[in-house]
Amino acid sequence: MHEISLVQSLIEQVESEVKRSGHSGRVTRVELNIGRFSCVHVDSLRFAFETLSANSILDGAELDISQDRSVCLCNDCQTSTETDVLPTNCPACDSHDIVLQGGHDLMLMSMEIED
Repeated sequence: MHEISLVQSLIEQVESEVKRSGHSGRVTRVELNIGRFSCVHVDSLRFAFETLSANSILDGAELDISQDRSVCLCNDCQTSTETDVLPTNCPACDSHDIVLQGGHDLMLMSMEIED
């Protein structure tokens, strides 16, 4: 379950950002964007977050997760198509000369700190 190491890294990143900002309050909310093709199991990540954030600056913080759609770009017909499934060919012309943009990231989008 690699979600544990992801949450450990997230906690370190949040602690570093809070320290860098000069704030000393507790983090009350964290917003993540997880790519649909990132191989991150959202429920496992939530469980790891609840478990590992206890007794940290994130103790009790709300975890808000969004998942953007990816875009399939076809190099043959120049079509750009949003997708929720991992494509092997262009939905418009069936070409295999495609590029998938997005969907593989896990990004810390924002966080809220109480005063």
